[in-house]
Amino acid sequence: MFSFFKKDKGYRLPTSYSSFINREQYNGIISLCKNYLTEAGIRIIEINEGEILIDSGEEEKHCYLDNLVRKIYEHDKREWPGIVERHFAVLKTDNNAYKYFFTDFEQASQLLRALIKPMDILETHQMQDFVYRVDFPETYTMLVLEYDNNFRFCSRENITEWNIPDEELFRIAIDNNPNDEVEAKEYLFLDKFTGFMFFSGDYAAGMLLDMENNADYAIGTYGSLVAVPAKGFAFAAPIKGGDILDLLTVVQDTVINSYNEDQGNISPNFYWYYDKKFEKLPLREEREEAFIRLPDKLNEMLNP
Repeated sequence: MFSFFKKDKGYRLPTSYSSFINREQYNGIISLCKNYLTEAGIRIIEINEGEILIDSGEEEKHCYLDNLVRKIYEHDKREWPGIVERHFAVLKTDNNAYKYFFTDFEQASQLLRALIKPMDILETHQMQDFVYRVDFPETYTMLVLEYDNNFRFCSRENITEWNIPDEELFRIAIDNNPNDEVEAKEYLFLDKFTGFMFFSGDYAAGMLLDMENNADYAIGTYGSLVAVPAKGFAFAAPIKGGDILDLLTVVQDTVINSYNEDQGNISPNFYWYYDKKFEKLPLREEREEAFIRLPDKLNEMLNP
């Protein structure tokens, strides 16, 4: 029998958040967001998994909660309201500025950026109509504008007046990614493997979209071992020979931890970069367990 006195459990906790917060904490964050938006006079259209859809005055706006949730869980609960307020300050961005950019490509071209996002972003956030491509398998590279320290994803409708091919837009966007904001550190693993870790606020992963120009020192005779677990952390190592899976084993925990805990998580996968293409390292199954293995072509090159 249905009971009117049954306690409401609130919103379901997205699977991607379950490694660091629980359902009660997630609903507490949702409540803070609702209170802030209501007090700011912003109408909430609906709340979906990991996002709040609002009426920003002239259009519907998707407010994605991924970064907010990952940022907020690291702080004392008393600090949460202030973090929510600062997060939603992005809503004050002047929409007229974007209208201008979408009609003036010369100005917009200076603001184009390319961000790598997780595989589920299109379906979860209903973004099939946005401008994207695949560079790292099982992720999407999204075309965005960065203005006033905020990002705006570009939809197909937005870019109509530009009349510029996607290939050219992404070339410009990748060239524009501010690599000077990325710190690269060199490490020696197992006394034989050189590897590089990249750190930044938003662009560590995006930097590796152009390995040839941005990180050629991480490309070896047989390409590179690469991981992009989160927007602010990436890993690349030149493959010069030897059993590269030994190196993977050493850095795997760091990659997985970044994917599970860092803001803007992307993918826990490892990739082989060779001939300007990224290939996901495949898995082999043994006794109901999965193990990473080398792509056949790379294995043949290393073991002729």
